[in-house]
Order: sequence, then C-alpha cells, then structure tokens
Amino acid sequence: MARRQDMLAFSGRPADWRDDIRRQELAATPEAVRTLAGALSDGSCSQGICVFGPREAIEASNVDFEITELIGRGEE
Repeated sequence: MARRQDMLAFSGRPADWRDDIRRQELAATPEAVRTLAGALSDGSCSQGICVFGPREAIEASNVDFEITELIGRGEE
C-alpha cells in the first residue's frame, strides 16, 4: 500500500485517479471498445495478444509470450 501511495504521489496524478480509471473501465461497453479498434487496424501486426497477470501464470501457459514487467517484483 505504501509503495502504491508513493507512486501516486510521485506521478503527480490526482488522489482519485484510480477511482476515475475504474469508473471508466466499468462504464465501457462492447460498442465503445469496437470504436477504438480502428487505431489498431493499420496492418502493421497480423495478430497480437496482450495478457496481464502474474508472471508464474503466464509462464505456466506454455505460450511463447514476450514478457514485459510492468511492476517491480519486490526483489530489490
């Protein structure tokens, strides 16, 4: 919790930023998501998959994903 609060303070985002993002996500409709698809249809990628989750679960899937760490693992 302290790490999240520090990240929030140092990022300069307003205190209710996470709540606002959550409201937007919950309000999303399939139609609204489909209207954004045009930005991804430039043909530069024949297919793409984006997965969020614990590294262990992604690795256990046995799919050859390129894993990008978004949040530190706390091993510093």
